[in-house]
Formats: sequence, C-alpha cells, structure tokens
Amino acid sequence: MTKKQKILTALTGGFLLLLILGRKPIKKIYTNLSNDEYIDNLNPRYKELFRRFIKAIEAKGFAVQINSGYRTFKRQSELYKEDPRNAKSGYSKHNYGLALDLQVSKGGYSYGKNTPAGAWIKTGIPALAESLGLFWGANFKNYSDAVHFEVKNIDTSKLLAQAYKQFKTTNPDLIKGNEVKIV
Repeated sequence: MTKKQKILTALTGGFLLLLILGRKPIKKIYTNLSNDEYIDNLNPRYKELFRRFIKAIEAKGFAVQINSGYRTFKRQSELYKEDPRNAKSGYSKHNYGLALDLQVSKGGYSYGKNTPAGAWIKTGIPALAESLGLFWGANFKNYSDAVHFEVKNIDTSKLLAQAYKQFKTTNPDLIKGNEVKIV
C-alpha cells in the first residue's frame, strides 16, 4: 500500500480506499456489547445452544457480529412503533432471550439485514441453524428477517402469561424476560 493509500485508510477507516480500488466494503454495525455479552444476556437455558451456533458459523470461516439479543419489553415497543412488522412487546423471542440477530462476513462480503435470503442460504448458515433446532427469520410468514435466529417451538403468548405469573405483575418495566422460566 502506498503512503497516500495508508493515509486515506487511516482517515476514512478504509471506506474511501475500498471505493477507489473498486472493492465492496463490509458494512460494520457498531454495538455496545460484545458477542459474549449478548450471549450472556440470553435465557440461561439456551445460552449454550447459541454459543454452539456462533462457533459453528465461525468454523465455516465467517466472522460473526451479533447485533441484537435480549430486548426489554420497552425496547420492543419502540421497535414496533418504528415498524409494525416487528413483533409487539411481549411477543418477540428477543423479549425472553431466545433470539439473536447477527451479521456475518467472509471473503470481503457481508451478509446482513438487506442481503437476499438466497445469498444467506448459500452460506449454509440457515441450514446450520435448522440442524441445531433454531428457526430462521427469513421463513416468517409475513416478513423476511434474514439476520434473525430463534429457538423453535416456544409460544410467546404462553411465555408472556408465565412472565406475568412469575413476576406477579403485568407492568412490562418490572419483567425481566430473559429470566422467565421456560415451562
């Protein structure tokens, strides 16, 4: 790399240089949590399943960045207001620490929210998720969410009822969804 290219890289984080050289940059999403911290905030019963999933993706040569895991009911309400295709508060697997949204990259390509489902399928990651018993969000009936992976066969309406019972309240601010006992 020339001195000029090094300076451009330092000043622009590499984006401008990649444009000049004609390469597609990998979009980075900055979060406050590391992958391990996201997993640590999941429902205790499923943390290890998600750890195995991430390690298996990495074993395929992908870099993994978790963008969302456990969400409070309040945060879910905000997301629903932004886009009604998102689940309502209490009805998202994220509210119970049973889902992750992630982005992966390999060989200069990034697979994220706007990547077509077909490209995700070619990575083998959806099939890997299925083999571990996870549901892939691109298969939702009314909404394709290719970055979303969740535990299968758990009814969120039953989880919500369990949350109300366990925390003895219907006030969402007092419910810690990732601590709801899965029955």
